[in-house]
Amino acid sequence: MALEISPAWSDRIKTVVVLVQENRSFDHMLGWMKSINPAIDGISNDREHSNPLSADDLSSRLVYFGDRSEYVDPDPGHSIQAIYEQVYGMPFAAGSTPITPLGVRPPPMNGFAQQAEKEKAGMSSTVMNGFRPAAVPVAHTHNTENRLPSLPEPTKLRPIDAEEGAKLSEFQMELVQLGATLNGDHAKDTYPHKLVEKMTVAEGAQYLQSDFETFLEECENCRKKGASGSHVVTVNPAKGSKRSLFGKMFSCLACNQS
Repeated sequence: MALEISPAWSDRIKTVVVLVQENRSFDHMLGWMKSINPAIDGISNDREHSNPLSADDLSSRLVYFGDRSEYVDPDPGHSIQAIYEQVYGMPFAAGSTPITPLGVRPPPMNGFAQQAEKEKAGMSSTVMNGFRPAAVPVAHTHNTENRLPSLPEPTKLRPIDAEEGAKLSEFQMELVQLGATLNGDHAKDTYPHKLVEKMTVAEGAQYLQSDFETFLEECENCRKKGASGSHVVTVNPAKGSKRSLFGKMFSCLACNQS
């Protein structure tokens, strides 16, 4: 799709960012670009890579990696259990499966078809595909010109480093408010605005550090009590308010209550 840019804006646009679909591998998005740019370490033909429908069955039917990808719906599994099976070709069992199986190096990447079938029957033929060059036109254009877009220089959010006594910027306020969900302060009347309106950069940094420490302590407590890896850890406001002397003092100052 072509866009007409007003001359008044043409010298103000410095960088164009193209967002592609998430949760995609290199081969899924760009592997077939090798057909137009041999320098790419991609896919040469539709019999080069495959996955068995059953990774532990040597006679299992193979599903080959093709170039017919459009949209994957439903998505392959994204949980740690699903990813483990995709990468190692064996189911993951919490507490008994090693994070890296003994003697398996590098990962065989042979469980994608197997795991996809557990999500939905017949899904393996959808998952085992990449995009044709014509289906990703921006990347196709760059590769036919034998170049990739250059990356811009990093841009600082502030012209100078923040002073510890300075008030929080809007972005920093949002970070502190996000941190308040870790220690339970998001359930208090001071959340979200009163919590941050008088904070300095130094106080915000200390607050976030304390938040994270409180959350990690609660994670450890849950682990000791036998919570599983899928347990969602939450900190209630009463517990979060005990995080530190600094936290107590600032909470009183923020809401003007003792």
